[in-house]
Amino acid sequence: MNALPNLRRAVGALLAVATLGLLGAACSKSVPQALCSTICDCEHCATQTEDLTCAGLEAQLRVATDYGCDDKWNAWADCAQAQGACVETKATFSTMQAGHCTRLYDIGLPCAQTSECGALGVKGATCISGHCQMKQCEESGQSCTVDAECVTAEDKCGPQATDLAACEAAASGHAKAATTGAAPPSSPGAPSPAGG
Repeated sequence: MNALPNLRRAVGALLAVATLGLLGAACSKSVPQALCSTICDCEHCATQTEDLTCAGLEAQLRVATDYGCDDKWNAWADCAQAQGACVETKATFSTMQAGHCTRLYDIGLPCAQTSECGALGVKGATCISGHCQMKQCEESGQSCTVDAECVTAEDKCGPQATDLAACEAAASGHAKAATTGAAPPSSPGAPSPAGG
């Protein structure tokens, strides 16, 4: 007879611990949700875009988990969270290595001071040596104002993306995909584990 109250207390304690565990898990963000928040905070995602971005990242993790590659996906996501940067002027989140906004391009308009370049409708131009000049990316020649607007071909999370693609390809029996650069699809607004 004494065993029944003890059993009830034990079951009650187990239910309480399980409930607290579930509440704790519900209150903390998952890795896909945290990365999604970082991306969408940068890109000012509309609700539908944020939903799609989060769903895409969660789907990528489910695929990786199904193939036994969740550790590789988490390594990629941790890298994206730590190494990714928001290019504020473009509202774009990227894990690509920033380039150099240092090349000057003479646009051929005379000036005495920088304000004259702006008055001529040339946004971001600077008056240097009597001519309006624009900054360009060393790597691509595109117009820029800060280094973050210039990207190189180097993805800071490329090694993790390659490891993830290789793991999933090996697990799926499609090992050739890992050597041809194929990787899990990315969601809108999210950096691709393949680095693109």
